[in-house]
Amino acid sequence: QCHQRASQPQPMKAPPGPVAFPLVGSLPAVGLGQITHRLGPPLHRQLAQLAEVHGGVMSVQMGREPWVVLSQPELVHEAFVLKGSDFSGRPMVPSMSISSGSGRAGFARRAPDQRLLALRRVAFSQLFGEDRVEAARSQFVEEAALLAEHLLADADGAVPMRTSIRRCVANMVLRYAFSTRVPHITERGAALQSAAHAELLALTDAIWSELTDPMTFVIDLLGVPADSQARAGLRRLVRKRDTVLKKLIAERRSRPRRPALEQDMLDVLLSSGLPEADIYYTLVDLFVAGVNT
Repeated sequence: QCHQRASQPQPMKAPPGPVAFPLVGSLPAVGLGQITHRLGPPLHRQLAQLAEVHGGVMSVQMGREPWVVLSQPELVHEAFVLKGSDFSGRPMVPSMSISSGSGRAGFARRAPDQRLLALRRVAFSQLFGEDRVEAARSQFVEEAALLAEHLLADADGAVPMRTSIRRCVANMVLRYAFSTRVPHITERGAALQSAAHAELLALTDAIWSELTDPMTFVIDLLGVPADSQARAGLRRLVRKRDTVLKKLIAERRSRPRRPALEQDMLDVLLSSGLPEADIYYTLVDLFVAGVNT
């Protein structure tokens, strides 16, 4: 009987953390600073304060989802570098699930599997290899210079600074993935931009605004399902983005293959042998998460 008990898998003990309540989880301890600064400090500061009490590895119940929060650099390094293969999955709140295909493809998977390992091999050896990143460096420098020129031309601040910086970073991603860019409104020839790529950037911005809206944080925390009417606006934006991005992928696939030195990220993905869903959601991850990171 003792042997039977010892051989049975035992539930893992959760790290210490603030008290969790039904439905709202650790919200009383985490606070509502994510919604507005008037209701408390920002989420990252509140979590840092809680870590001083509960330690660098802390359990936080975000609504109905248990999260583990790491608050020390050496712990983050251990989890994501030294033991990266064990911690390559990602938590998936309902709003992010809508945008990233429910965590079934791309890098934003709930848990690591063989397809994710294959995607990571392609990413490290081809998509973000040292030679490819170095070749793109001059384009990034040029894009930064174009941002500076735009800010000087827009001295009266007609375009918010944050919007201009997002356009700069989004253009870096566009150049890396699609060999194109969408000009700032102050640039000569701005009207000659690619309509499809401009629409993709606009939809990406709109989706991120929805994902970071305080109301989205609240309904995620309460565990409102992805198919709820409360999320209809986000689902509509994602459908539009899917249509535009899939059209761009199909258009590139119909062209003759370019020489290796001229290939961008999409060319590499299309020739990698990866499943179609991984090709698509790798690009989604790059535009939604990569731009904002």
